[in-house]
Amino acid sequence: MKYSIDEIIIPLHRKRTLNRDKCEELSSSIKDIGLLQPIVITKDKVLISGLHRLEACKLLGWHEIDCIEKDYDELNAELAEIDENLIRAELTTLERAEHLKRRKEIYEAKYPTTKRPQGGRRPKNSEIISPFSEDTASKLGVSPRTVQQEVQIAERIAPEVKKIIADTELADSKKELLKLARMEPEKQIKIAEKIVKSEAKSVVDARRLLKREEA
Repeated sequence: MKYSIDEIIIPLHRKRTLNRDKCEELSSSIKDIGLLQPIVITKDKVLISGLHRLEACKLLGWHEIDCIEKDYDELNAELAEIDENLIRAELTTLERAEHLKRRKEIYEAKYPTTKRPQGGRRPKNSEIISPFSEDTASKLGVSPRTVQQEVQIAERIAPEVKKIIADTELADSKKELLKLARMEPEKQIKIAEKIVKSEAKSVVDARRLLKREEA
């Protein structure tokens, strides 16, 4: 089904994720071989997935684009958007962890019986629906342990630390991020600052430096 490109509504938070270089690369590909994968929109013409494909077609001067229309509510639309990003987007480990954290929140809101109670097992009837980590792992082609570790990164690293390291190499090192996530927030900040300022090369180095300074 084709829709006028001007009719499609792009949520504001999606516009912030736009990568212009990627759009230009896609436009060259689409010009040569056409649009192989339609974009996905809601019945109200709100974009769910395919932002870069949409913008690439705009660069080519297209007025219409192939769309798949889904009758999604707000939660399902956001879930589809997250899955699209996890599968197609080039994300750092920290960015992927943030997406997985939000996916877990949505998944457990949709299927509350899959959420493990504190210190206990899930109710037996919840076993019909896969737990979050298993469902997500099967979609991404990774292990449930990988999903759990990356959610841990997003849940345990302090928000201010995420801002400090967002555009650094540390944001794409799972090993270092896990070490950081297992520390107290106050120490996370000090460690992150040492690494960002090039005073230390790793979390272990920064921790040793802090111990010497404290001594």
